[in-house]
Amino acid sequence: MMETPKAITPLKPVAHRGRMIAASGRRHVYQPENHEWRDRLCDRDSDGKLIGKDPMDIPLDVLMASGHPQTRAGVVVLRLREMHGVDIGEMRHDGFLGLQPSDFPKRLTTIRDRVCNACCDGNKAEIRRCAIYDCPAWPFRMGRNPHNPARGKNAGIDPFKNHRTAEEE
Repeated sequence: MMETPKAITPLKPVAHRGRMIAASGRRHVYQPENHEWRDRLCDRDSDGKLIGKDPMDIPLDVLMASGHPQTRAGVVVLRLREMHGVDIGEMRHDGFLGLQPSDFPKRLTTIRDRVCNACCDGNKAEIRRCAIYDCPAWPFRMGRNPHNPARGKNAGIDPFKNHRTAEEE
């Protein structure tokens, strides 16, 4: 089992509060608030592009220390609202803004249906590969709660095989 890096202290819950930093030349790039954890949360494909790991395969201590603590759906929604600037009037123009309060997920396992589908325009492959690891919804994008005490008991189940839709809630 991987251990938490000793030089890095656990982070507060993520809410996409990264910053722009200077890269090569005059180019600026976005640096996620939990960038120190990138290699533990993501892999790279053959082209070098970041691919998010399945949160169920990431040790809980790493997941929690990287800014993804055990939480409730309402808290994730609050962090998403902070992330999208909804409460301060900034309001970025993306899929989350189309959600009305009645559309907000009531269960952690339906976050994918409401938030990730809107962000990735319903592309399940993009949701599966998502590398935006400083998003509060990131660990729930596979439709499962990685903090569930029954973690690992359902190994081999396809998270994208629809066992319950958001409308059935």
